[in-house]
Amino acid sequence: EVAAFRQAIWSRYAPNKVVAGGEPVVPLLADRLLIDGRPAAYVCHNFACELPVTEPAALLEQLGGG
Repeated sequence: EVAAFRQAIWSRYAPNKVVAGGEPVVPLLADRLLIDGRPAAYVCHNFACELPVTEPAALLEQLGGG
């Protein structure tokens, strides 16, 4: 499931994007957990985050290309 998120993320050109992933022990990810046991993506702009998504299509929509 994570591979589909990676593909979605890197399919859009965004020169200022920052991508972080990994175990929630990383402080940036401390409150960004799995949702119903599935990987989740959090799109944030200007210190505020959209609702998390668990589908790559929803991620692309949040990124402005869906």
